[in-house]
Amino acid sequence: MLFRSTKALKLANQVDPHGIRTLGVLTKPDLVDPGTEQEVLNMVANPSRYRVKKCFTVVKMRGQAAIDSKTPLNDSLQDEARFFEEHISYKRVPKANRTIQSLSSSLTTELVQRIKEVLPSLKEETHVKLKENEQMLAKLGNNIPKEIRERQHFLTDTLNQ
Repeated sequence: MLFRSTKALKLANQVDPHGIRTLGVLTKPDLVDPGTEQEVLNMVANPSRYRVKKCFTVVKMRGQAAIDSKTPLNDSLQDEARFFEEHISYKRVPKANRTIQSLSSSLTTELVQRIKEVLPSLKEETHVKLKENEQMLAKLGNNIPKEIRERQHFLTDTLNQ
């Protein structure tokens, strides 16, 4: 797990060198060798050490047996919650940093925040493009046909001129 996490962190650091946008996800804690859980706990407790400004979330994903047996998703989510509540080491992971539901909540929060950041500039850019298009349409005059076939002829005639 840590080897794969290191590779993923290197890749994340290439595209987000300061970790401002990076949210770490540690998967399959049930497969970590007994006695090495502290490495996972250290990552969760010290995300900035790994150039992750947001946080690490630990999730126990559905196993192949649960998928094959068509275990309902709610049952799998309950199994995951029970795993974190009962595991001697992982029950120390804060609730905000464990389970798929916590990850979903974190991702939703990040998405909403990103939309709030980007929306004003998108609005301005759209306004600028609208003005440009209105100016281009004004150059064509007021005689633009409403019917599609007539518009096609109008366009052809305009291009020929």
